[in-house]
Amino acid sequence: MEGMSGLNPPAYKTLNWPEYDKARKRRRSLTIRLDPEMAWAAQPTGKRGR
Repeated sequence: MEGMSGLNPPAYKTLNWPEYDKARKRRRSLTIRLDPEMAWAAQPTGKRGR
């Protein structure tokens, strides 16, 4: 598919890891709380992963 620009997103490379880590800590973390009474509805496939 040559000639179709914009299909490949730009690659970003972290060069300043200490600053990146500070910014990540300032953003905090995403906490997900699950109900312990929740039922698992997926059927076992016998395979690992997705």
